[in-house]
Amino acid sequence: MSPANKERGEIAGSIGKLDFVLEPTFEKIQKLEAVMGRSLIKLAGEFAEGAGNLSFGEVAQIIHIMAKEPIPTLNMVGDALIKYGFTAGMPAITEFLNNVLTGGAAGNEEAKTEEKENDTA
Repeated sequence: MSPANKERGEIAGSIGKLDFVLEPTFEKIQKLEAVMGRSLIKLAGEFAEGAGNLSFGEVAQIIHIMAKEPIPTLNMVGDALIKYGFTAGMPAITEFLNNVLTGGAAGNEEAKTEEKENDTA
């Protein structure tokens, strides 16, 4: 598996021995929204309001759908979550959903630039 490319907003994660990279692409976001039955912005906003409101199935779906090649099957993700705990996948999910709201890699770089400019002003 290739490493995560932060400039493209990719996020590396693992659940026990199952390593994955979340790769936000337009096609994958459309598929995720169709499966989840709501927009990714709404999902990310709901998550930001109360981080504990994702179901087991939603966490598994996010990882399965947004994963970069090699894509783990939904059953592989679910089995890993059962074996290593539901929260094992949450660091990558949290970063992914935060990036949705903040603009991901581009938003983070803009924020850093603004902080530097404010510090020198």
